[in-house]
Amino acid sequence: MKLGTKIALGFTTVLATGIALGSVAVYTMNASVERSAALSTRYVPKAEMAVNIERAIADAMLAARTYGFTSNEKFLLAARKSLAEVDDHIKAATALAKDQNLPLFAASIDKARADSAEFTSLVKETEDYTGKLAKVYESMNASAAEMMKSANELLESQSEKMRHEITDAPATGAPAVAANGARVEASASKGWAVAPAAAPAAHGAESAVVIAAVITSEQRLLRFEKVSLIGKFIENMDKIRIAAWKGQALRNMTIVTEALTEFDKVEQALKRLKEITHQPADVQALEVTIKDTAVYKRDVIEMLTIYKELSAIGLKRAEV
Repeated sequence: MKLGTKIALGFTTVLATGIALGSVAVYTMNASVERSAALSTRYVPKAEMAVNIERAIADAMLAARTYGFTSNEKFLLAARKSLAEVDDHIKAATALAKDQNLPLFAASIDKARADSAEFTSLVKETEDYTGKLAKVYESMNASAAEMMKSANELLESQSEKMRHEITDAPATGAPAVAANGARVEASASKGWAVAPAAAPAAHGAESAVVIAAVITSEQRLLRFEKVSLIGKFIENMDKIRIAAWKGQALRNMTIVTEALTEFDKVEQALKRLKEITHQPADVQALEVTIKDTAVYKRDVIEMLTIYKELSAIGLKRAEV
């Protein structure tokens, strides 16, 4: 092979190698451009949108949980705002997945959309049950106020009567005489037993009616029983009301459930009081007390039911 041919082949080889290296470089640079474009138009926006959705969902979960604990409308509004942001981010992510052909990302967005809809529904349920609970609290406060007012008035009335019976009643067997058939009403008006005894007429004198105002031991014991029963009623209702407030404050409804047994004692006391109470004013006050006690018991049971539902909804929110 001639020298010129060898030199030509060498230059040809060097030229071919340069062309090959240049082609590889151009291909690599073009691929880098494509990857950079994909990174800026597909993957970076994808990651940014995923982070935005996650952050908005976390904010909504925190606000909804706080609202469930406090019933503060401010946190409900914050949860709604965060959920609206979630919807906006999901719409943007859906458009990105469609434009950039990201099927796996689109599937993830569909699941996020379904979870967001479920969470929104649970927040609405939380709002509904919280509203019901607020009405129950209002009813409990109103019935408790009327109930304790009537019970205290009844206690004051019975205590006053018992004081009069002890301090003002005539001694057992002491007579009160009225001429011309007139009756002595003072003792009867105070609730004392009045036992009339006719005095015989002597030598044509005008007849007199002797009224023996006597308070028997049995009547005194009955009055004492009324006062005692009303006092026990108030004491047991105080235990129930304290348990209700403590259970709400500690979010521990076991405290309230354990106090429900006090209602049995309350109802027994009211039943006995109804049997031995006869004065119209006292009967009316007792009826009001009985009615409001039944309403308060109903509200306490309803409060326990609503708390149970709210707890179940809270667990569902955490699992979404």
